[in-house]
Amino acid sequence: MVKIKLKIISYLIYHSGFSEKDLELPQSITIEELLSKINLKKQFPLVVIRNGKKINSTDKIEDGDRIVIAPLLSGG
Repeated sequence: MVKIKLKIISYLIYHSGFSEKDLELPQSITIEELLSKINLKKQFPLVVIRNGKKINSTDKIEDGDRIVIAPLLSGG
């Protein structure tokens, strides 16, 4: 069993339906698989952070990870 803490930032909350959640997964999955499970499609430009460091969509989630998913924002 893989237990993680997941936090969603900004307008992505409306697409996922939550802002913070503890998740239990039957096994380690990739970020891409996680995004599919929480209804965040690839159409959104995202930044995914694991334990304070940016990771790629093909990286695997491990037990105890803290994942933050935020939109890629820019401004002036």
